[in-house]
Amino acid sequence: MAFLELEQIDKSFGATRVLRDLNLEISEGEFTVLVGPSGCGKSTLLNLVAGLDTIDQGRIRIRGVEMNHVPPARRNIAMVFQSYALYPHLNVRRNMSFALEMQGKPRAERDAAVARVAAQLQLTDLLDRKPAKLSGGQRQRVAIGRALVRNPDVFLFDEPLSNLDAKLRVEMRTLIKRLHQELGTTTLYVTHDQVEAMSLADRIAVMHQGVLQQTGTPAEIYNRPANLFVAGFMGSPPMNLLRVKIAMREERLAACFTLGNGETAALTIKDETAALRALLDREVIMGLRPEAIGDAAHLPGQGFLPVLENLVEVVEPTGADTYLVTRMAGVEVLARARSTTLAQPGKPLRFSVDMSSALFFDPESGRLIS
Repeated sequence: MAFLELEQIDKSFGATRVLRDLNLEISEGEFTVLVGPSGCGKSTLLNLVAGLDTIDQGRIRIRGVEMNHVPPARRNIAMVFQSYALYPHLNVRRNMSFALEMQGKPRAERDAAVARVAAQLQLTDLLDRKPAKLSGGQRQRVAIGRALVRNPDVFLFDEPLSNLDAKLRVEMRTLIKRLHQELGTTTLYVTHDQVEAMSLADRIAVMHQGVLQQTGTPAEIYNRPANLFVAGFMGSPPMNLLRVKIAMREERLAACFTLGNGETAALTIKDETAALRALLDREVIMGLRPEAIGDAAHLPGQGFLPVLENLVEVVEPTGADTYLVTRMAGVEVLARARSTTLAQPGKPLRFSVDMSSALFFDPESGRLIS
């Protein structure tokens, strides 16, 4: 039995249907990340689990007990909000212990819990400060600490890092992952940041327009996206999606398309599934991650690593890697090369393409074919 179970959840605001027949099961101790673009319904779902809003249809269960009509205070859930939501007139100690006070916990028990969590979050020296005297990262740690002291059944995080700068987001991400490894509390975390989702999650649930698109481990979501939306959304930079024609070349299936220089490329497909063979002489969408396209000088072509020559349009050095923008099948394609790659805008370069990692999608339904 799942520890947290969401069954056939529907939610509408007026005529707008925000969640559609959503089913999700989370095991005890699992860190699950809900990820999707703004407006997809992920924060609404989090509010339903917390009891801050009511569902129109479906069931929410924790430890097998239905929570539909259980008030928030009795669900034993702790929530960390995007806006910190700290009491400005209370110091850090009181902010962290306030929920325990409302539960009637003895002073000694409250002080011990706050001291323990403050040490975990490196807040011991800040316990007497008020929120106005804290940095954004410190405020977020206090908000997390306020949730930790309660020792809940489930942690809910609603985009807790979105207000922080890039460096602090990385630090807080590491902190949250370390805390989960130590505590093992069941966690449901909402974000629109794909990197955040990939780095934190045991399992990811991808949402779009109120519909759950795919659930799986970060590796499953990244390597085998269920449809074009997941393929294009998950990953930074995202997957390249090219419209290609399936044709027969030298008794093998190949993906054929036009290069930026006007020439035609025919890349041999490694896994010739029956579904692909049924699409001979038809167009499909081929997906290639940027790391599947590289500088042939560093990745000599052989087998299913064919080489093609194409014009480089843009060179984007990032330090460890250099991203190259070229054009294939009439669209911009991003390739990831080593920092030592000698590429210039407007000049040709020999690219190697790892066809063993190519994915193919139905252009009409968007579903993964092979």
